[in-house]
Amino acid sequence: MGQFNFPRRRRANSFVDGRLHFAHPSCPRHRKTMYPQPTEIWLVITHLGAASIMLPMFMMITAELWLAKQKSNLLTWLLAMMVGVAIVLASKIVFIGWGWGSASLNFIGISGHTMLASSIFPVWMGWLLAGPTRRFSLHGVILGLAIGAVVGWSRLILGRTQPE
Repeated sequence: MGQFNFPRRRRANSFVDGRLHFAHPSCPRHRKTMYPQPTEIWLVITHLGAASIMLPMFMMITAELWLAKQKSNLLTWLLAMMVGVAIVLASKIVFIGWGWGSASLNFIGISGHTMLASSIFPVWMGWLLAGPTRRFSLHGVILGLAIGAVVGWSRLILGRTQPE
């Protein structure tokens, strides 16, 4: 599942019928191969919530909060992360182990991608967009929450999860 199977793209310029053909978006021959298809874009967006991206960001934020001597903020955030991971893990174990879920709602557990993106991106963006005199940026936190929501939406569109 970790690999994305993007279609091979044609070279930007190629010879067609012995003549040099320049690829451009309005050309029907190249329109589908020049730009990512909608499902490919959703795959990239949903991958933003993957543990392979979120865990290194988590470690970076944890180290930065530790080095900035913001230990109370760090402990609060770590506790919130542990509770979130425990809820996601419990929902997955209950479904896989005992088959508990809702067939009518197609509920198989809480999305880990959405939980990670919604809990790490707001902290990272709030910290990244903060000015030199501020600890965090409210606009960054809102942007991070929006990224988490879009990751959750991408999971729904791709059929990888269900409404929660």
